[in-house]
Amino acid sequence: MLLLAAVASAAFAVAIVALGDDARLGCALNAPVDPAYQAELVGPIDLERTSYQVAITRDGKPIEGAKVCATLAMTGMEAMGVSDAAAETAPGTYEVQISFQMSGRWEGNILIAASGERPVEVPLKIVVS
Repeated sequence: MLLLAAVASAAFAVAIVALGDDARLGCALNAPVDPAYQAELVGPIDLERTSYQVAITRDGKPIEGAKVCATLAMTGMEAMGVSDAAAETAPGTYEVQISFQMSGRWEGNILIAASGERPVEVPLKIVVS
């Protein structure tokens, strides 16, 4: 359990550094919401998975080379939160290592820092089965 906590802390630190000075608060950065951006977790969302693909587009076109960080918490239970940086696996597709602890409604945001642009947030609401 301590090893998992250490790994999670290290991943969060990487997210803070990877997103640059504007992300000194990590995924919790209060960036503006930009409706031109869309983010979606791909595939089933359940307790078994520990890795998710996130498809990110702006005006329907894939966003490549961005710094991406996901933060989600069970609705009404912020202590049940998950947060991690994502790595690009294909144009506009990023992989994030997160594991949900309980089924139910979760909400949060995807923080996106496209190359040469200020970070933006995309609100995300999901149901974990």
